[in-house]
Amino acid sequence: MAPGGLLALAYAQTYPERVLGLVLRGIFLGSRQEIAAYARAAALVSGLPSRFAGEDALAPWASAVMSDEPKQALPAIRAWLDYEATDG
Repeated sequence: MAPGGLLALAYAQTYPERVLGLVLRGIFLGSRQEIAAYARAAALVSGLPSRFAGEDALAPWASAVMSDEPKQALPAIRAWLDYEATDG
């Protein structure tokens, strides 16, 4: 999944006179289902607890990342960034 595809589509819609065409792969439109699937995959690949891969997978990520406790926030942040680096 490539979140940049959403930005490319938005740009092309906003400035159609500047875009001759698009070649997109791994389209990620940011739907609730796509975000949840992405969060679940990141959790599973990272070996995080099952609460990070549940039905509402984004809520535990947001809670962990926004935590005032570095011991909770840093592993979640690192796992997400590591997953991003693998091109999900």
